[in-house]
Amino acid sequence: MSPSYADTVKLAEDNYFHWEFNMRMKLSRKGLLAHIIKPEFDALSDRSTVQWKTGDLKALGVIAGDVSLTYQVYIRGATIAAASWRMLEEQFNRNTLKKRLIVTKKLHNFIMESGTRFAVHVDQFKDIDLQMETIGEPLGETRLLVLLLGCLTDEYRMISTVLENTPNLTLAYAFQALSGVEALDESSSSQQKAFVAKKSYDKRRFNGKCFYCDKTGHKETECRKKKTDEGRGQVAREASDYAFTATSTMGKTEWLVDSGASSHMDQRPGQKIDAVAMGTVGVKLMDGTSVTLSDVLYIPEVEGSLISVAKLVEKDVVAQFSKDKCVIRYGDATVMETKRCGNVYKLKTVGDEVCHAATTSRKEPWAVVHARLGHIPHKRYEQLLTMADGAPRIADAPSDHVCAGCCMGKMREDNFSRNPEKTVKSAGVLDLIHSDVMGPMQTKTPGDCMYAVTFVDDFS
Repeated sequence: MSPSYADTVKLAEDNYFHWEFNMRMKLSRKGLLAHIIKPEFDALSDRSTVQWKTGDLKALGVIAGDVSLTYQVYIRGATIAAASWRMLEEQFNRNTLKKRLIVTKKLHNFIMESGTRFAVHVDQFKDIDLQMETIGEPLGETRLLVLLLGCLTDEYRMISTVLENTPNLTLAYAFQALSGVEALDESSSSQQKAFVAKKSYDKRRFNGKCFYCDKTGHKETECRKKKTDEGRGQVAREASDYAFTATSTMGKTEWLVDSGASSHMDQRPGQKIDAVAMGTVGVKLMDGTSVTLSDVLYIPEVEGSLISVAKLVEKDVVAQFSKDKCVIRYGDATVMETKRCGNVYKLKTVGDEVCHAATTSRKEPWAVVHARLGHIPHKRYEQLLTMADGAPRIADAPSDHVCAGCCMGKMREDNFSRNPEKTVKSAGVLDLIHSDVMGPMQTKTPGDCMYAVTFVDDFS
């Protein structure tokens, strides 16, 4: 069995009050407590018997065994337990000026250190109280409450303010309330740690769906298939172009003429060569003619199909863009013709529906965009384009003329003149009207009205 605190604590310079209590309890358990009582106060015990002398030597040995080597010099001359007890009491508990200064200084500097448990702080607090009582200056309950509430850390600031305004506050109630705050903090801390652990655990698990391979359990950035395809050069990277903002409305036989595509791209799984994902696709136009596109790259993730202008140029095919259409020619012959739908040029093939509404928002004049965005300066508008997606586009460059709304918003109105002869601010009748509303009135007018409105012409 491991020894308890009372069996292992050694007397030192700063723990006499704890040591004295624990030593009395230790002697009580051994039945030797009477041996530290002065003979003049113990008329019942027969100190001349062998049994008493044997017990007294045991008590002396117990006391000396729990005194540190540094302070055993004070009891070397003691032959009985009561004498050793009195020597230690005089050495550590004597009411001298030095002792009073030490205890008083400790009282004035007493403060709860950050991170200290409240139970430990209460033990130190009671130790100070006992030392003050020993030197003959006991602290009343009011002073103890002031000391207790004034030495707490910021964690107890709120509860200490509440306790300060509590009528008929007792020291026992203050101890109970402050102990409850510590228990609540420990409970909140454990709950917070459990929440953080659960949050970190949930963060490791991803139950969503990958946008690349449509499999659950990982994100697109963690997709192994995407990394493999990127290594083979088979991934069509996303482009921040508004032509792709509404491609989900396109049919499977609908093609877009794209000058930014590096190759023809198709989403139909039957029109590809599985080995290299490149093939030849036959496109049947609305007039019944058929056109063959070579080097078509099949990419299932691309919504819609793109005709690469760069690939057409490699085959000596010319794409001529105009306001309403795009004509694709090979030599002098017209191969196919696409019509403009919104801001893109669509090639309609057999089986496709009529062109939907424009897939991109049309560009607006700068004056309209400037007003809609709260009269934003053009420099700030350019910054907006780099910081946010979906910002409206302008169809023309901003003109140098000054916006009338900006001018009116930045102009200030002159104050009314303090001179009576300069109170008229208008140049003609009805240029400026002063109006006021009065009511509701408690007494109605003969016309059963409760409000009155006045109109005063400033000029007349």
